[in-house]
Amino acid sequence: MTEENKLFDLKVLEVKNTLPEVKLPREVDPRLPTVPGLQLFIARCRSGKSNMLMNFLFGENFWGGKENIFDVIYYVSPTCRMDKSTQLLFREDLQDKVIVYEDMDNVDAFIKNIMDYQESFPVNDPKNPRPLVCIVIDDASGSNACGRSGVITHLATRFRHYNINIIYSNQNIRGLPSVVRAMADSVFLAKTTSIMERQKIMEEYNDIYANK
Repeated sequence: MTEENKLFDLKVLEVKNTLPEVKLPREVDPRLPTVPGLQLFIARCRSGKSNMLMNFLFGENFWGGKENIFDVIYYVSPTCRMDKSTQLLFREDLQDKVIVYEDMDNVDAFIKNIMDYQESFPVNDPKNPRPLVCIVIDDASGSNACGRSGVITHLATRFRHYNINIIYSNQNIRGLPSVVRAMADSVFLAKTTSIMERQKIMEEYNDIYANK
């Protein structure tokens, strides 16, 4: 072999992670989604979607209980005050844990403020880590929160850098931006009576989860 056509070892090596490990304040069931991550809850109206979401956020066998794994939960929804399943969000003992935001016309500025606050913490200081926060986008189809150019959609590709967990709760899969659907690492689905909605879900995820 001549020097000109010498082949090198092109094996891709793992780059050592020098950033501090994101540690949860307590152990959680390994079957639960990875945090921080991006989860989708897709189900039609009156299917128990909000009830399931409250269990994930506040149930002691999920992420809640006496020691919630999140420092702050930002709940963005125009309808949560009218939903009996989400009245838990307004409990007095959760005022320091939950911030409800209902102004969908200014949701971009609200999300940007969260991102700026997270960025105010140093990246490499394990003694002063960025808070672990959760942003929930609930029933927000048609607003900037589900727009292709919205700030939260931009965040969907960078949430881990900010130590932010994102949850989308929606009645239909195509009501969410394509980048959100593509970046989701956990998808929770409920029974649907709509043949068209079922077909959309199959088109979106069938190749990934077929025969599993």
